[in-house]
This record gives sequence, C-alpha cells and structure tokens, in this order.
Amino acid sequence: MNHRTLVIPCGGLGARLSAYPFPKCLLPVAQRPILFQIMQAWRPVVDRVVLVLNPHNESLVRRYVETYWQDPLPIDFALQLRPTGTCFAIQEGLRL
Repeated sequence: MNHRTLVIPCGGLGARLSAYPFPKCLLPVAQRPILFQIMQAWRPVVDRVVLVLNPHNESLVRRYVETYWQDPLPIDFALQLRPTGTCFAIQEGLRL
C-alpha cells in the first residue's frame, strides 16, 4: 500500500498579513481556518499531514490544531528554524 503525505508549509512570517493577530494559516475561509480547508480537501487522497511551522507560530498553531481538528487523519509537526522559503519548508517536512 502506498502512503501519501501532504506537506503544508506554515512557517512563513506572514509579513503581508501583519494586521492579523494570528498566523495566516488560521485565517478563516468559509468559517474555518484555511489550514483546515486544505486538509479537508486533500483528506480523500492522503494518509497523513505534516505541518511545517516556524518558532514564532509553532506553539499557537500546534495547540489550535490539537484542540480543534477532529478528523482521525494523523498530523505531524516539523519545525523550520529559519523561514527561508517554501522549498526549504517542504524539505523539512519530508524529513519526517
């Protein structure tokens, strides 16, 4: 059986959305965080999700997901110590 992992980079600093008091992956779209919308959309074709976070948002996003994501889809967290771009975030996620 093939296992498919969805890697979602959430480690950017969100400088363009600095007016919001929370990470952009938690911005609501249709009354749910965009992060949850993405995971739900990919749910039928993946076996696991890896969220790549940065040190500034790790605690908040991790707590939010662990508290409110009710789906049994396994979620792992990777840490991108320096937000150096999407490619490097995906590489961090793939290490898991």
